[in-house]
Amino acid sequence: MSEMRRRGELMLPAERELCIELGCSRCQLREVLDEKEACGEIVQRGRKRSLSITKVTGKKVLGRFSFVAYGENMIGNPAWNKLWMCLQPLAESAGITGELILGGLHSDHDRIVENVERGPETVVFTSAASDELSKRILSLKGKFFIHTDEQHAGPDDAIVTLDNYEAGKIAAEMLAAHGYKNPAFICAKLLKDGSLYKMYVRRVEGFRAGCRKYGLDFSENSELWLPGSELKLIIAIVKSAASFRGGAFDSAFLYTDIDVKLFYEALIEEGIKIPDDFGLVTINSFDRAITHAPKISCVTHATHSVAAKLTEVLKNIFVTGNKKAGRHFMKPSFHEGETLR
Repeated sequence: MSEMRRRGELMLPAERELCIELGCSRCQLREVLDEKEACGEIVQRGRKRSLSITKVTGKKVLGRFSFVAYGENMIGNPAWNKLWMCLQPLAESAGITGELILGGLHSDHDRIVENVERGPETVVFTSAASDELSKRILSLKGKFFIHTDEQHAGPDDAIVTLDNYEAGKIAAEMLAAHGYKNPAFICAKLLKDGSLYKMYVRRVEGFRAGCRKYGLDFSENSELWLPGSELKLIIAIVKSAASFRGGAFDSAFLYTDIDVKLFYEALIEEGIKIPDDFGLVTINSFDRAITHAPKISCVTHATHSVAAKLTEVLKNIFVTGNKKAGRHFMKPSFHEGETLR
C-alpha cells in the first residue's frame, strides 16, 4: 500500500464490490475499466487495479502523509473516524495522498511502529491504543508530526484540533440563552500519563469561564468527575441522574455523547423531563446528534474546519518545505437539537 501511495496511485475495490456500488454487470464494468486502462487512468498490476491520481486529476502528487489512529479494522473513535472520512477527499483533491495506519489493543504494536517508520515523513497523529505505543510512535526519528489531540503535543509541536476551551464556553452560553441557571458538568476522570486528559480539562475550563461570563451558578460542587474505566463510567452516569431529581441542577454539559442514551433513560426513570425539567448539551457531531431521541443540542467537533485546516497545513508543507506548521484551534459551531427548552 505504501509503495502504491509513493507512485501516486489509489487501490480500487474488487470487481464485485464495484459492480454493486455502480449497479452494473461485470461485463459492463470491464468495458469501462479496459477503456480507462487504455488511456492511463487505471493501472493494472497483476490481478489488482489502481487509480492513477496524477492522470485523473491532472495534478502532480504534492506529497503523502500517514494518518495514525486507534482501531482494529476501522477507526475506533467516532471523532477521529469522521475526521479521516472528511480529510481524505479534501487532501486527495489538493493532490495529497493519505495512508491510514491503525493499531488497536490487540494489534501487533511492533508492526504498527514499523509501519509508521516505513511510511511517509509527515504524520497526522490522532491517538494510539496506549500511552506507551503513542510514545514509541512519537519518538521515531525523521518524522514530522501534526497532532489532532493536545494530550501528546508539546508547546512547539504542530497541532490542528477542536478548540475545546471555546467548546465549553459555547455550551455555557447556550444554556444561559435558553434560561437555565444552575448547570452541572459531567465528565469522565480519564487519566493520561498520570494527569487528567487535557481535552476534557480544557472543556471544563471553558465551561467555567462561560458560566462566569453569562451569570450561571457554577462551583466545584457542580463538577461531577466520574470514573474513567468504561463499566464504572456507565454505572456512574446512570447513578448521576438520581442526583438531579432534587432540583439542585437544572441542566448539564455532558463532556461527550458516550452513553448519552443511558443518561436519557436514567433521567426518564427518575421522572425528569427533557427539556422542560432539565436541559442537556453535549459535544457531538451533527449526524450522531440527530440519531438520539430527543435529538441532542450539542457543540460540534468542528470536523470540517479541522479537516480543511489540516489540508491547508499539509499543502503548505509540501509546496514550501516549511515544517513550522504552527498551532491551530478551530472554533466549533452549535447544533440546536431538542434538549433545550
